[in-house]
Parts: sequence; C-alpha cells; structure tokens
Amino acid sequence: MDGKLDKADDHLSEKKLVKAKSAPRARQKERWQNLHSHLDQALNQWNDITEQMQDELSPDQKRLQEVKQLLTQLKVKLEEF
Repeated sequence: MDGKLDKADDHLSEKKLVKAKSAPRARQKERWQNLHSHLDQALNQWNDITEQMQDELSPDQKRLQEVKQLLTQLKVKLEEF
C-alpha cells in the first residue's frame, strides 16, 4: 500500500511542478497581451491626434490664407473697376 501512496505523491508532485512551470508562462503571456493592448491604444490615440492636427492650421498658415483671400477680393474689385 505504501507503493501506491508513493506513486500518488509522485503524481501530485509532478502536477505541482507542471503548474509551477506554466505559471510564469501564463504571466508572461498576460504581460505581452497587456503591452500589446497599451501599444494599440497609444497608436490609435496618436492617429486621432495627428488627424486633428492636420485639420488645424498654424497661425502663419491662417495669416497666409487671409492674405490670399484679400488678394483674391482685390483682384475681383480691380476687374470690376
């Protein structure tokens, strides 16, 4: 009967060993998934910000557009004159 108990103890020890080895792998996989998720969120946020910034003009670009509009208006008035 002691032989059966020894085999049962060995079997339990093997299970514990397998769990002990797989636990770090599971944590590693979870960390990689978290990292991937955070990088994905950062990339999406970066894309959103760059799209918003493309729509906004710098102060110099705004002034340039105003000057262009004024020149266009002046041209139209000169043609009428």
